[in-house]
Amino acid sequence: MNDVVVMNLGDAIEIAKEKERQNRVPIWKRYYVRHREQELARRKEYRENNKDAIAEYNRNYYRSRKMQKAVATGKGELMNEVSHA
Repeated sequence: MNDVVVMNLGDAIEIAKEKERQNRVPIWKRYYVRHREQELARRKEYRENNKDAIAEYNRNYYRSRKMQKAVATGKGELMNEVSHA
């Protein structure tokens, strides 16, 4: 079952380098995995210490999204027509 492949040394080195390159984890991901626990602890602490600021941000974010959606679907014009009537 073991097939023997005959190739020259240069090709074998190129294939090995290509396999190594494909298996290599990006630098940012290695850093992220190493520091993941620290980052999660930092985020948790920030959320606990800034609940009011986060709530205000979320309120503004969702309100602006809701307004954009209303304008995109044309509900804004309908409201203007009703208010002028």
